[in-house]
Amino acid sequence: MEYDVPLACDLQLEVNYNTSTVAAPPWSAYGKRNGSTIFSAVEVHTGAKGVPHIFTEKGGRRQECFTLDRRLHNVSSVREFERILAQGMQSFDPGNTVNAFALAAKLVEDASLSALKACPHWDSFYGQVVDCVGRLEPRGLSMVAYASAKLGLADENLLASLAQVGIQRAQDFGAMDIAKIAWAFAKFDFVDKASEFWEAMADRVPDKVHDGKMNDVSMIAWSFATAEVGPESMYREITTASLRMLDELPPQSLSNLVWAHASMQLAPDEGAVHVVCQRAKTLIKDFVEFDVANMCWALATLGFVDYELFDLLAEH
Repeated sequence: MEYDVPLACDLQLEVNYNTSTVAAPPWSAYGKRNGSTIFSAVEVHTGAKGVPHIFTEKGGRRQECFTLDRRLHNVSSVREFERILAQGMQSFDPGNTVNAFALAAKLVEDASLSALKACPHWDSFYGQVVDCVGRLEPRGLSMVAYASAKLGLADENLLASLAQVGIQRAQDFGAMDIAKIAWAFAKFDFVDKASEFWEAMADRVPDKVHDGKMNDVSMIAWSFATAEVGPESMYREITTASLRMLDELPPQSLSNLVWAHASMQLAPDEGAVHVVCQRAKTLIKDFVEFDVANMCWALATLGFVDYELFDLLAEH
């Protein structure tokens, strides 16, 4: 039967992200109707479309945890953050805990813990962060490490736990995961006490770096060079991955690439250095002092001085 007048209704769609690794279909949905409005909810399991998992949870997440994630997403102040800890922290699953910890780092951009430590529930919450590490997948591990570095929270016990679990999960690390956790460890100079972890990550870089975005590749180059680890073959793969996205690279990525080679006393291909310099010449106005210093020092150290580029940077 056909109708001449089309039916009309309002649709309200709610999307929940399941961050656990429980086996599940790509999505599940439920809905209800109230008058002319249809309310529908969809649960998206992050692993279904290749989105990395934060943690492992048998049986899936509770609906309450999705609600907590939404509340965390809307937090914009330390006071609101403390309110959620007070009201919902006892119901946090590892996904909520990691998301809340990452949020805390964003709320205090100056890397000062004073405002957070003043929160009555901070110590208990941080205990939950430490306790959940063993259940985290690479994405969760990297998020915790990255947030710790942004907060300036150099807890060697936490870092050691992240490194230990990271070794066990090494095969599942992606480019972004390697970039963030390596960056955090390098920031804290957590190298000698995590040598096995760095070796495990260095083994993964050649395969995974080609899947990374420009920021991931740049962070990997800087982190491993800062930690002074990684074989020459790994840095060659980093260079190859960088050159494939050369037209997208900003000054920081360009300077990090040559700086990493200079720091490790590795001689990159002359052709690679040439195209990096040519790209840099088109971005002079975007260079900041830090990038200028690293670029000039690296090129001078490597013996690849591009006088035209040096003149342009000097004028800038």
